[in-house]
Amino acid sequence: DLERAAAGGDARAQLRLGLLLYSGSAGVQMNRPAAKEMWQKAAAQGNKTAAYYLEKCDFTQPEPTSEEEPYASGNP
Repeated sequence: DLERAAAGGDARAQLRLGLLLYSGSAGVQMNRPAAKEMWQKAAAQGNKTAAYYLEKCDFTQPEPTSEEEPYASGNP
């Protein structure tokens, strides 16, 4: 699986897992510091996309929000 491949040093898996961790998508909980770590590992192996994300992304972890908040303004 993706986590196992990333832990095994697969730079493409590290890049992909970093994307999921950064955005908190596909059932992966947002963890921007962990995303940064994954991208650092991938960049150290020459992955230019990971190096780009390290340069351009904000790694500040946003405060968690409740699931009800998007509906507070009346948006479905």
